[in-house]
Amino acid sequence: IAGPSRCIARACPNLPSPARHLLAARPVRKIIVDDHAPLRARAHGSLKRAAMGRRPARAVDAGGTTLLPAPMAPPRPRVLFLHGYTSNGTLFARKLAGLLGALDIEPVFVTAPHEARAGWVEEAAAELGERGAARSWFRDEPKPSRAAGREEDDDGWGESLAAIALAAGSGGFDGVVGFSQGCRAALRLQSVAPGPIRFVVLCASPDCAADARLGLLCVPSLHVLGEADSLVPRADSEATMRAFAPSSPAGAAAEVFVHAGAHTVPSSPEFASKLRAF
Repeated sequence: IAGPSRCIARACPNLPSPARHLLAARPVRKIIVDDHAPLRARAHGSLKRAAMGRRPARAVDAGGTTLLPAPMAPPRPRVLFLHGYTSNGTLFARKLAGLLGALDIEPVFVTAPHEARAGWVEEAAAELGERGAARSWFRDEPKPSRAAGREEDDDGWGESLAAIALAAGSGGFDGVVGFSQGCRAALRLQSVAPGPIRFVVLCASPDCAADARLGLLCVPSLHVLGEADSLVPRADSEATMRAFAPSSPAGAAAEVFVHAGAHTVPSSPEFASKLRAF
């Protein structure tokens, strides 16, 4: 790295000896630029000193008083939202816009990779505005596959997990909110990545206890039930509740929120308040 400076010293023999000494002794810094995060090099300023681990410069006003930097706000929880069958991430985000406005979170909506093929898909396509926009986290018709030396059905979860991992990036998620079939995906996700996720909210959950493949899930959970839900019986949601341990390591037991609505995620102020407290 110090080679260029020595070349300059040899090429300029008339330089005063102190300057030649500095050039020969001071290495030329090598700057590595990450193509995914372009950097602007600055010769001076607190950004460079902070990056080198030195104490940044302090701001001083005209009167010579040191101005303390404003405290940084804590990062908002990053929450993954998993839509229901025949929906997609865009539509789910649109439906939850009112609720999200009352929450201080960073929401991430992912669209499932499989096309939904149920009998009411035509109705869903009309709402979504195009065919093929009705999605599913699992294949409607699982494909036979051979894994670990035995025959089993591939329900497409691998592709869904890959789509979620792509959205997660290196940051991961603090919590997961699942609606209807999205609750199955939430339980599968918690089974394969139990560490980083700190809470789970399940709305209108069908009976998906079988998706908790590692036994009882030890994570705080909130179960949202609609009194007028004609698609998912309350008994099914209660069966899913039994997939969670009576209390998490932090001591938080599974909680229940009952609303008067049907098969939907409530958007009432009461539900928003419950989520903030949870």
